[in-house]
Amino acid sequence: MCGLGGIIRMIDPSLASAHTPIPEPWLDVLDGAVSHRGPDGGGRFRDHFVRPDGGVIEVALVHRRLSIIDLADGAQPMVRTVGGRRLAVAFNGCIYNHRALRAELVRLGQPFESSHSDTEVILAGWLEWGSGVFQRLNGMFGILLWDGRSGTFVAARDPFGEKPLYGVMGASASAFANVPRALERLRPMLPGYPRAADEHASIEAANTLYFGAVPWVDSFQGIAQAQPGGAYSNAPGARQAGEPLFAGLWRVCSHPAAGHRSAKRLSKSEGTADSIEEMLESSVRERLEADVPVAALLSGGVDSSLVCAVARRHKPDLLTLCVKMPDDRYDESGYARQVAEHLGLRHETVTAGARPADDLVHLVELLGQPFGDSSLLPTFWACRAARDHAKVLLTGDGGDEVFLGYDRYRAIHLLRWMRFVSPMLWLLPKAGLREIDPKSGVARFARLIEAAKGRGYADLVAVFPIRDLVKLVSERIARRAGTDRDCGSELYWDLFEHFPDVLLRKVDHAAMVAGVEVRCPFLDHRLAEVALRLPVSVVCPLGERKGLLRAIARRHLPPAIVDRPKQGFAIPIGEWFRNNFGGLRDLLGDVLGTADPFPKAKLGVEIDLSAARQMVAEHLEGRRDHSQRLFMLLTTALWCRSAV
Repeated sequence: MCGLGGIIRMIDPSLASAHTPIPEPWLDVLDGAVSHRGPDGGGRFRDHFVRPDGGVIEVALVHRRLSIIDLADGAQPMVRTVGGRRLAVAFNGCIYNHRALRAELVRLGQPFESSHSDTEVILAGWLEWGSGVFQRLNGMFGILLWDGRSGTFVAARDPFGEKPLYGVMGASASAFANVPRALERLRPMLPGYPRAADEHASIEAANTLYFGAVPWVDSFQGIAQAQPGGAYSNAPGARQAGEPLFAGLWRVCSHPAAGHRSAKRLSKSEGTADSIEEMLESSVRERLEADVPVAALLSGGVDSSLVCAVARRHKPDLLTLCVKMPDDRYDESGYARQVAEHLGLRHETVTAGARPADDLVHLVELLGQPFGDSSLLPTFWACRAARDHAKVLLTGDGGDEVFLGYDRYRAIHLLRWMRFVSPMLWLLPKAGLREIDPKSGVARFARLIEAAKGRGYADLVAVFPIRDLVKLVSERIARRAGTDRDCGSELYWDLFEHFPDVLLRKVDHAAMVAGVEVRCPFLDHRLAEVALRLPVSVVCPLGERKGLLRAIARRHLPPAIVDRPKQGFAIPIGEWFRNNFGGLRDLLGDVLGTADPFPKAKLGVEIDLSAARQMVAEHLEGRRDHSQRLFMLLTTALWCRSAV
C-alpha cells in the first residue's frame, strides 16, 4: 500500500536537441499529494529513450512506501539493469502469489537481488513474459512500469480495482497517480492539456452526483480512473491488445469473470461448499503473509467472521479487532466478541475516536474528489483505531458482491415487474410514502416505487436518483447522466462498476489515510471466477440471501451469528445532521451557507443552490430523508473549496 505517480513525455525529433527535462516541480506536486499513503520511505526515478527517428520518450516516477513485505530490500521506485536493459517500477498493493512466481522465474533463469520482494517479481515477470505478467499476478495492484530498452511505459491495475489508478492526458505529456488530487494539481502544468467542453464537463459532474462517486468510465475534471483490469501502454501495437479505455488506456488484464452469472455447467468438484471453502482458505492463507503484524477487522457479520474462522487454522494467535461505534444502534462489537470467543481468538474492542466534522474535512482534502458514501467515516475510524495494533488488516469486503448478500438483490425481479406496470405506480399517493426513517419498510418501499418510475436498478442504488437530480441540475443534463450505464445485468453492474467506484475506493482511501493495508480474501480472482460462474439458484438456494456462503459459515460459527439480520457498516448520518453530532450540522450550514459553495468553474455543472438548500430544510425539519444526498452535497462543496 503506497503512493505513486508518474509522468511520460513525448518530444518530437525537431525539438529533441533543445528540450529540457521534466521539471522537478511537477514531481514535487505528485510527491506531495501522495505522501500520506507512504510514511516509511520514498524515492524518484528518471530516464529517457531516444527513438530511431530522433524523438525522445522521457519518464519520471515518484513513490512513497508503506513497508509491508521485504522491509530491507523493497524500496521503490525499484530499478534493475539486466543485460544492459534498464527497468523501473513503482507499485502499490500486494502480489499474493509472489513466492510461486519467483520460484518459476528463477527456474527460467531470471536473476533476483532481493530476498523476497513482491515488487521485484513484477520486474522479472516483465522481462520473461512482457505484458503477460499482469495476467499471472494474483493480488491487488496499481503499477507504473518503465522498460528503457524499448521506451515502453505501462500503467496497470488489478482486475477488481482494489487499488486506484488515475490518469490525465496532454498533447505531449501524460501523468498517472493513485490519488486524484495529485493530478488535479498537476493538470494545469501539463503543456497542451485539452480542456473538456462545457457540455461534457457538465455531464461528468452530473454522473458523479447521480452515482455518489466518480465512475471509472468518466473523466471528472479531466482526471480519469483506469478501468478495473485496465492498463495504459505507449508501446507499438498496444492499442491492438484489447478494448479501448479512456484517452489511450488499453486493457491488458481481464475481469475475474468475463460474462454474467449463468447456468453454465461446472465440473462435479466445482462450485460445491467444500471447493469454495478450500479456495477461500487458500486466499486467506496467502493474505496472512507480511513482515509486519497482521490482524483482522471483525464485525460479527458472516463475511468477516468466516474469514477469521479460516485464518485461525493458519494463525492461531490472530488478533481480531472491532471498533465500537458512537451510536449503540449501529454498534456490532458485542457480536464480534461473541465470534472471537467462539473461535478462541485474541480480541480487542477499540473506540472509534470519532470527530465527524474534522475527520470529514481531512478525508475529502486528501481524496481530492466528491464522495457520497457516509460509511467512509466509520471505515476510517476502524482503520485508524486498528493501526495501533497491526499494519495489515484482513476484512470480509467483497463477500456480499460475489455471493449476493445485499437485500436489494432480492428486489430485482419485483423491480422489473413494477417497471412493467409503471403507469399504475403514478396513482399511488405520495403522502403515504414519506421517507423519514431511511431504514423503515415504508422508506424502502418508497425507494423501490421511485426507482420503478425512473431508471430501475440504477435509480435504486443512486445517491441522487433522477427525480432528485433534475431539481439540482438542468433537466437536459440530468436526463443524460447515467444513460451510458447498462443495468440490464444488475449483478454484473454492481460488481464491476458500483463496487470499485464506491466500496473499494472508500476502503482504499480510508486505510491509506490511517496508514494500514487492507486485504480482502473474497476478492481472490480464482475464488471469484468460480463463484461468478454459479447460477443464482446455487449461490442463493431457495432464495436465501448468500445461502452458499452461509452454509459454509454454519460449519464454523454459531447460528446466532450466521442467521442474524444483516446490519451493515453504517452510521446514522441523517440524525447526526439533525442533532449536530460531532459538529456535522454546523459544518453543513457553514459550507452550504456560503455565497457560491458549488462554483461551476471547478465543479463543471451549475447547481441550483435554492434546490440544495431546500433539501437541507426538508431533512432538518423531518419532512423527508436526504441523508446520503446531503452527505454528497457536503463533500462536493468541501472539495470545491479545497485548495488546488
